[in-house]
Amino acid sequence: MPLYPFYLSVFESADQPPARPNASTPIGVIAFMIGVVALAVAWIPYLGMLAVPVAGAGVVLAIVGIVVGRAAGQRRVLLPLGAMFLCLISIAVSYGSTYAWQHRDGAPGVYQTTPAPRPIDMRSVKGPFVPMPTTQPTFVMPHFDRPTTLPTPSTDVER
Repeated sequence: MPLYPFYLSVFESADQPPARPNASTPIGVIAFMIGVVALAVAWIPYLGMLAVPVAGAGVVLAIVGIVVGRAAGQRRVLLPLGAMFLCLISIAVSYGSTYAWQHRDGAPGVYQTTPAPRPIDMRSVKGPFVPMPTTQPTFVMPHFDRPTTLPTPSTDVER
């Protein structure tokens, strides 16, 4: 029985050689962090275009991470692949958000105007609806020709 602690004997066999460090992990982590920062900025129209060169650098780092990992004999290089995918998505989002902002009202520089509706000639309308004459005011002040006090009731009985 080896002199290893119990937890090491469960997870690591003495017959297996020690695991090699993953050569592409640091490069993949840096590329992934660049992709996250680029994606956070990419949603802002016009300002997100600054994320394109940053994400391009992340893509280059991810490709370097894939090449270094494969050269070191690693079969799985998922972290650099994920970082490259994230950087490419951030490039697409930055172009898409800027394009959508430019074309939010149609083509840039083209103003779409709707023509004013033609006035309706009510003289040609048949039926009970008669157009209101334009010379008559729509609101007439009431006349106060009535007395301001009520008449007093008479006390005599009329017969």
